[in-house]
Amino acid sequence: MVKIGEFCQNQKENDIVKAQMALRIQDYDFSTTKHQSLISMVLTEWAFMIGTKEANTAEENLINAKFIINEYTDITLEEIRQAMRWSITNKLSIDPTLYGRFAPMYIAKVLNCYLNERDAVMNALRRKWREKIWDAEWKEKNKPLPYEQRVAEHKKFLIRHLNDMKQKGVDDSAGQLCWNFLSRALAVDESEFTEAVKQYADERLKGFQLRDDYHFIIKNLTRAETEAKLQTYKVSYMKTYVIHQWLKTVDNVADFVCKQPEKIIVEA
Repeated sequence: MVKIGEFCQNQKENDIVKAQMALRIQDYDFSTTKHQSLISMVLTEWAFMIGTKEANTAEENLINAKFIINEYTDITLEEIRQAMRWSITNKLSIDPTLYGRFAPMYIAKVLNCYLNERDAVMNALRRKWREKIWDAEWKEKNKPLPYEQRVAEHKKFLIRHLNDMKQKGVDDSAGQLCWNFLSRALAVDESEFTEAVKQYADERLKGFQLRDDYHFIIKNLTRAETEAKLQTYKVSYMKTYVIHQWLKTVDNVADFVCKQPEKIIVEA
């Protein structure tokens, strides 16, 4: 609660968080006179504040107390007081006028309205809390690595993925990292997109369009967006083909990668 409370932006939100920091109804021992008197005092105060014409009998007060104890176990006594005060000061969207006896139906109407308001506020505060945590985690996870470590990580990735392409025939990585590296190393370029390469890409594209999930992938795209997406896939297929052809001429991928200058390994 304390952490969530840091995100409060007004008195209402502060009051809602603070009221929940007390003991909940289920935390009391109502077999003791001390705790019985606490809820009795709240109900007496509430009855007076709404101007009941006739005081409840001891039996009726007991019924009201048992109703709250059984049905509102997670609420605090301070929240009950807050619901009472907010109802009569028009801070809740409810008519606080008492028609008839001060009884469970009236109590439930007010408490339910308050709890709906409380839960909406708490959900918004929890969302802000989670967003801050996620933002901190993302920044920690994505903080820039020291240059030497970046070079080492990139080198390790390139060796692993290029070997997978050579030995297992996999495609280039997402973002075409291998192609970009090899382009900087002057090992490949788009001038190698021959008719044979384009034909290969067209066949791969046809296979992509026959996949079971193809229509799901493009269902929310316009015709122009679909064409652009297909063109992107075609270019990636052509680049992958050219890399595979180049890899046939390379005996040791690790040696090639390690011989490249750092500025080639790590894109500026």
